[in-house]
Amino acid sequence: MLVRGESLSASMSQYLIDQIKRMPNIQVETRARVVEVHGDSRLEAISIHCVDSGQTDRVPANSLFVFIGAEPNTDWLAGVMERDERGFILTGADLLREGKRPQGWPLTRDPYWTETSVPGIFAAGDIRHGSVKRVASGVGEVDAGAAAAVSDPPNPNLALDQYLVADPDGGSLPVFDEATWTTNALSNPDWDAATWTTATWTTATWTTATWTTATWTTATWTTAAWDAA
Repeated sequence: MLVRGESLSASMSQYLIDQIKRMPNIQVETRARVVEVHGDSRLEAISIHCVDSGQTDRVPANSLFVFIGAEPNTDWLAGVMERDERGFILTGADLLREGKRPQGWPLTRDPYWTETSVPGIFAAGDIRHGSVKRVASGVGEVDAGAAAAVSDPPNPNLALDQYLVADPDGGSLPVFDEATWTTNALSNPDWDAATWTTATWTTATWTTATWTTATWTTATWTTAAWDAA
């Protein structure tokens, strides 16, 4: 068990820590993190970096379970979409107040189950308020959101990824360009069915070449991406 912090006590109940200590097949390594995974058709090994020694060791492994934390990193969405007091994104019926749709909602229908307070943007998985914190549940929510999006063609200006820009402060992760978002997306929130055509999702657009191994390199998807969690 690899722990990035000094110990388990900062984020785990003592009774669980005591149980782990009694398990002969569990070895806890603190101030350590996974920096690389290796394998061809399946996981074969991982590289573990020790913060104290600065040493990185490659060890055999056939499975890897990742706990990235329970605190949502949604501060970048403040003022853009509604969240609960802990930062989880509100969706669907949770957006309704006394049967009324969220403020600024421009459509004549209620938000779909996983739809946020911004029409056409859906939240799925752990980031969503009231979600079951399981991978399988998150996958199902993604599928439901995709089905809703296709059935009600959204404004392409609402796609969040096009509003991510390089951090002006030199950070390694992109930041949200709220000014451009406000101009392009929020100024015209109605659906543009003419733009969202079947031709957008052709096989030619989503080829195997789009999702090559080169796209998801270790250098791009490093543990730095999860450090905030």
